[in-house]
Amino acid sequence: MVRRQGRLTAAFRQPAGGRDDAVTIAAALRSWRERSGRPRSPSAAPERAGRRYRPFIDASSSEIVRVPSSSAPRPVMPFQPIDSQRLYQRVADQIGDMIRGGEFPPGHRLPPERDLSKSLGVSRPVVREAMIALEIAGLVEVRTGSGTYVRATRPTAPIAPIDVGHSPSDVISARLMIEGEIARIAATTASERDLAELADLVELMTREHEDGVPGEDTDLRFHMGIAAATGNAVLPTVIERLWQDQHAPVFEILSERVQLPENWEPTRRYHAAILEALQNRDPDGAAAAMRAHLAQVLAVLTGDGPMV
Repeated sequence: MVRRQGRLTAAFRQPAGGRDDAVTIAAALRSWRERSGRPRSPSAAPERAGRRYRPFIDASSSEIVRVPSSSAPRPVMPFQPIDSQRLYQRVADQIGDMIRGGEFPPGHRLPPERDLSKSLGVSRPVVREAMIALEIAGLVEVRTGSGTYVRATRPTAPIAPIDVGHSPSDVISARLMIEGEIARIAATTASERDLAELADLVELMTREHEDGVPGEDTDLRFHMGIAAATGNAVLPTVIERLWQDQHAPVFEILSERVQLPENWEPTRRYHAAILEALQNRDPDGAAAAMRAHLAQVLAVLTGDGPMV
């Protein structure tokens, strides 16, 4: 068989010479079929029981050879439903089911965050967010300085999945990933007018802080202004969408718990540092200042550090 294949290969390797070469190749194919006992035509091919054949056109001889085709059914892919629940939701649902099932009776004090975190294999911020979700659902109440307690009236109906917005830590983490690069780009693309408007916003935030006015709107305008300074019309929309997630119930309650709205002075200082880097046309400095700002916000939300 090796020798026959060698002759066939040799025939194919002959220099191109038009019709003569085509005839040589066709002859080599016919010779190979005859030597190997292969059928020349459909009539010479034995029909095998239980097998179907599909036509195959032999370009060398214009004959049709029937090639077996498989009739076996294709395997069914084992698709599974995609779980789109957020991690804190799954934690809240599990604890909620335990409350409903009586493992945690009315008035019972839930284990501390640290213990729940270890038992469930999740971070403490996730547990904290789950507790807020349970509180919003009316299953528990948080007593400052004492702990989290199951409400006196235990629900008897099935508990619907608890969804009160994106995880606050996920929202700020997303902003940290995106806005650092936005600031880096803006340092080279911002116009003098862009920089002047950003400077006005930092000054306005200073006055608002002195007057005791929460500067959330000014804060948003500052971040959207940097995004707009990149010249990409999509980026301000992205920032605004992420900002809207900060108005979800779980985010707002957590912000109040850690007194985030009361820390406008540190925010103003971070904004001033970002502005200075932009004015100096310092891409690395702008990115670093933005990331430092959002990393500190994340640390406060997760309980890993004070707002400084």
